[in-house]
Amino acid sequence: MKILIDTGPIVAFLNKNDQFHSYVEQQMAAFPAPFYTCEAVITESFFLMSRIRDGANKLIELLTAQHIRIQSIYPEHQNAVHRRIQNYSNIPMSFADACLVQMAEDSDNSSIFTLDSDFLIYRTSGGNPLSLISPF
Repeated sequence: MKILIDTGPIVAFLNKNDQFHSYVEQQMAAFPAPFYTCEAVITESFFLMSRIRDGANKLIELLTAQHIRIQSIYPEHQNAVHRRIQNYSNIPMSFADACLVQMAEDSDNSSIFTLDSDFLIYRTSGGNPLSLISPF
């Protein structure tokens, strides 16, 4: 199974003070690395980790160890990503979320590891719910 990781679990894993830190540690231990994500998730993660002492360095170490692999999906799927953002404008759907949903749709056997309950609402283009690893 291919695990697609969202911003929340990355930040919670690296921040021991996060309320979901223990949950994320348990889940990351249950699923072997690497995890996969997109550039937008990494951008959000760097922004949030910049608020934590030595946070950016912790994220750099995680990426350097290749526990998380970054895939570029936007150039090939920009129209689909834009449609998703427009379709979920009432939530609203972030660029990172739209990219992860597209990654899930492109993968035969994947789950999105998230702490964001909005993923319970999102659907594939065929209307199917997403496979999630989530506390919700």
